[in-house]
Amino acid sequence: MAKQTMDAIREAELNAERTLRAAQVSANESVVNAQARAEQMIAEAQRRAADKLAETKAQAQNDSEASARAAFDDVTREIEALTSRCRKNEADAIEAVIAEMT
Repeated sequence: MAKQTMDAIREAELNAERTLRAAQVSANESVVNAQARAEQMIAEAQRRAADKLAETKAQAQNDSEASARAAFDDVTREIEALTSRCRKNEADAIEAVIAEMT
C-alpha cells in the first residue's frame, strides 16, 4: 500500500511537472503571438499615419496652389483695371489738350 501511495505521489508530481511545462510553453507561445500582433498593429498604425501625412501634404499643396492662383488672378485683374484706367486718363488728357488748343 505504501508503494502504491509513493507511486501515486510520483505520478502526481510528474503530471504536475508536465502540466507546468505545458503551461509555460503555452504562455511563451501566447507572448510570442501577442508580440507579433503588437508589431503588426504598430506597422499598420505607422502605415496609416504615413498615408494620412501624404494626404495632408497633398491637400496642403493643392490649397497652396489654389491660393497662389487666386492671388495671381486678383493681381492680374487689378493690373488690368489700372491699365484700363491709365488709358482712359491718357485719352481724357489728350482730349483736354486738344480742347484747349481749339
